[in-house]
Amino acid sequence: MPGINFFLKSDLRNLLLAAGILLVLTIHPAQSLSQPIKQGSLEYLKHTNGVKDIILGADVSSIPGYKIGYMDGDYHVDADSCLKLNYKDSDLKLGDDLPLDLIGIRTFKNKVVNIYLFFKKADGYKVLQSMLDSYGLFTDRPDNYKDIYNWNTKQVSLSLMYDANVDLGVAVFTCNNLQKEIVIRKQKLALMMQLLSSQF
Repeated sequence: MPGINFFLKSDLRNLLLAAGILLVLTIHPAQSLSQPIKQGSLEYLKHTNGVKDIILGADVSSIPGYKIGYMDGDYHVDADSCLKLNYKDSDLKLGDDLPLDLIGIRTFKNKVVNIYLFFKKADGYKVLQSMLDSYGLFTDRPDNYKDIYNWNTKQVSLSLMYDANVDLGVAVFTCNNLQKEIVIRKQKLALMMQLLSSQF
């Protein structure tokens, strides 16, 4: 004879079915629950979302104060209302062995919108190889005759540029949401100025 637990479970099931509630249990393989993001893909670019302890979109105050200063001593905002800072670290390297000349940070409303990695042009190919190893094949190359490589995702973009005619190359990481906000703000300001000038 079935025990009381059987009847309770049956009654509960019938009650839920009568109320139109369907319970679905989905079981995923354990390996798919927490797979680490592997290097060599755009997913890794989105996952890292920055360099060292500089995170795109994060408040600049999350970086220790002794590690940042005003770029060239200029504490004024630029035409986009952004501040340019430099990152001070005794070990300015990309990965383990690629020396960097400078790491720059551009902020908008105190949030990190760009990270600039400046390197000697002679290291351009090594930097490209490091980016390919970390983020996979670039998504576009605007000019086949120039060393410009882009990795684009919805959240973050990376542009690598090095030219034989300049001393330094640069890799620029961009928080796309903040960059869009800057563009929209500029468009609104331009429209406002146009309206004001049309009234005089």
